[in-house]
Amino acid sequence: MNETLHKNFLLLPFGSAGDVHPFVGLGLALQNRGHDVEIATNGYFESLIRRCGLPFTELGTADEFLEVSQQHGLWSPLHGFATLFRFGIQRVMKRQMELVLDRCRSRPTVVIANGLGFGARIATEKIASQRLETDHRAPMVTIHLQPAFIFSDICPPVLPGISSSRWQPTWLRRFQMRLGEKLLVDRVAGPATNLLRREVGLPPIRRLSRWWNSTDSMLGLFPNWFARPAADWPSQLTLSEFPLWDESAVSGIEPELNRFLEDGAPPVVITPGTGNRHAKRFFTESVNACAQLQRRAILLTRFPEQLPESLPASARHFDYAPFGLILPRCEAAIHHGGVGTVSQCLRAGLPQIIMPLSYDQPDNLNRVEQLGVGGGMSPSRFVASSVARLLNELLESERVRDHCRATAARFVGVEPFEAASRYLESL
Repeated sequence: MNETLHKNFLLLPFGSAGDVHPFVGLGLALQNRGHDVEIATNGYFESLIRRCGLPFTELGTADEFLEVSQQHGLWSPLHGFATLFRFGIQRVMKRQMELVLDRCRSRPTVVIANGLGFGARIATEKIASQRLETDHRAPMVTIHLQPAFIFSDICPPVLPGISSSRWQPTWLRRFQMRLGEKLLVDRVAGPATNLLRREVGLPPIRRLSRWWNSTDSMLGLFPNWFARPAADWPSQLTLSEFPLWDESAVSGIEPELNRFLEDGAPPVVITPGTGNRHAKRFFTESVNACAQLQRRAILLTRFPEQLPESLPASARHFDYAPFGLILPRCEAAIHHGGVGTVSQCLRAGLPQIIMPLSYDQPDNLNRVEQLGVGGGMSPSRFVASSVARLLNELLESERVRDHCRATAARFVGVEPFEAASRYLESL
């Protein structure tokens, strides 16, 4: 690579595996193109990141990650963000800021974080305001894995507690969204964020859900056919492709799972997401729904204590399996609606049933329904009989099969990180 094109990238993912995996894939793509890459995130992911051959710096311990995942409020539509901020973001915000300041003092660095990288945002603002006795520039890129967190007054996303019904006027959803920003984001995170800003000489800010977007650059890791850009989306936003990185190269499929896939009809994949530890009812109702339809099932979770006490012979539990390797051998998926799982199902051409809890999940369900490749229901309606009925409808529908095939065709020949890498190199 031409030396003038060489760059230093500091990647700061925050969240569960669905949030970290895309950054690992992006880091590997940038490293393969000759750049220096460092990933700084929770120690829970250290082994994975080092196995991939990427430099790692710990921001938060594995025990802290597990403590967050144990909080019942984590998946509450009303208290989810407050729980995440108190037990997660707030704990690492100052450490993240100090790490960014340290790296950018020594050499020019492109800082890449998701919207929850509050410490990185503060650090790059501080560098831009004072340059910290160095001429090194530290452009920041805010990564959005899902369109739900790019707020719009013209086309508001479907957020927890905000109805997506067609009869509901846009102005009402807009009002609800603004109220949610004020009560559920600013009131929760504003005081601690502004306290840290004051420590480094920055003025206070409001409307954190708009501030968390870097004014330098934003990158959406999803295509425009999944979310048509609204006219009032930030002008510094560029869209790319779904990342689709899932440990396939470093984990593979365990032999027992491979035998199960070979021994019968394609199964239904059931997963509540890698960070969910409160999904006992979700698993129970999903397994019972598959049993009613005499469908085989694979249950994926690293926290087996939330599984039913006994499983039918047609259902098996495994800790983890790369979606890219198993979904093409399955017939449907029942899941939580995380954008990583959604995109993998879209690529595999699988119909999806989603039980959204919080965060971006309701908006992802809305987009899956618009594509005609799946459906879903709220947790209160998620019972075996309803799940079985919807699953049967999806599997028997020729129209759904056509939409699934057409959507899967959009992924053919697409390199997930090619456009994103070229964009980051241009900064």
